[in-house]
Amino acid sequence: MEYKTSYSKEEMKELADWFETHLDKLPKSFQMNPSTRFSDLPKTVHHIIEFLKLGKNDVTFSGQIYNWFILRDKLIEAGY
Repeated sequence: MEYKTSYSKEEMKELADWFETHLDKLPKSFQMNPSTRFSDLPKTVHHIIEFLKLGKNDVTFSGQIYNWFILRDKLIEAGY
């Protein structure tokens, strides 16, 4: 996913749907990169899903949403 200043509702729904579908298969913790570790990934993903469903897709949240797309891609790479 390329960084954008806003993401469409469809993109956000697709991301939320992916996390919901895979929530039960995710590891308890996950090291996304050398500086980002999720010690309770299922809890974090639950909050991500709730946020995405709110539909806040303006520039204020674009960096965070972009990081969630990266998280999804890293989880896919890791086999989840």
